[in-house]
Amino acid sequence: MAEQLKLKIEDTITDLFTGELQKNLLNFVAYLRTNKMNPSRSSAIAYKIATNGKVVGYFRTNKETSEIHITPILDINEPDSIQSDFKELILQK
Repeated sequence: MAEQLKLKIEDTITDLFTGELQKNLLNFVAYLRTNKMNPSRSSAIAYKIATNGKVVGYFRTNKETSEIHITPILDINEPDSIQSDFKELILQK
């Protein structure tokens, strides 16, 4: 059975994006890591973002279109489930 590579999210970003978008995405990942929300690969195209043992979102990539989708999972009934800084970042319009 072939072993799947476990690429870091930074490697995926560097492979797919350039310029200002790449810089912003790498800064976002650095923010996540600084706040103990380390992305880990959950499938060939997605990374889960977890903190305190709970998944708080997904970062998905589309290699064909070079698109990204960041999907937060917020439980508004449990405000302490994620760090407030991340919640504020996601809820900004």
